[in-house]
Amino acid sequence: MTPTPNKDKCRRHKFSEISPCYGVGVDFSKFWFYDRMLISRIKIMDKKTLSELKKKLEQERTLLEKDLLKFADKDKKMPDDYDTRFPDLGGRSSAPDEDAKETEMYENLLAVEYALEIRLKEVNEALGKIKENDYGHCEICKGDIQLDRLKANAAAKTCITCNNKNNLQKNK
Repeated sequence: MTPTPNKDKCRRHKFSEISPCYGVGVDFSKFWFYDRMLISRIKIMDKKTLSELKKKLEQERTLLEKDLLKFADKDKKMPDDYDTRFPDLGGRSSAPDEDAKETEMYENLLAVEYALEIRLKEVNEALGKIKENDYGHCEICKGDIQLDRLKANAAAKTCITCNNKNNLQKNK
């Protein structure tokens, strides 16, 4: 049976019961969650907010790419991958202390490159989700990511609740 769109009448029924407002044999909780999810997405993600978040992500992507190009070259074979250039401190001397400095600097740049590449990947994934109209949904619970969280981190993949649960599990 197809549900009747009389939500005011249905709200007086418990979620676990079969709602007579939706017809016999229909589990009310499934419809309520779906309706609630759609309504909250409409409220949270209006076009203006979505375009602001998209602009913020595009600006962050540009900054990340500029930062990476300062010390790394873009890999032509793999998208969103960069290869750190080995620093040359000048001169042709092969003094051990100069080699050690170059090696230490290279190791530090590798760590920075890795962190920036991870963030760039997250930003590009978020921009891809915007393009596919799947932005703002938690990857774990499939609910909506809070607007405040998206404004703070536009590339967030999880809602605050799921993120806190993951952090607690990692700290154990």
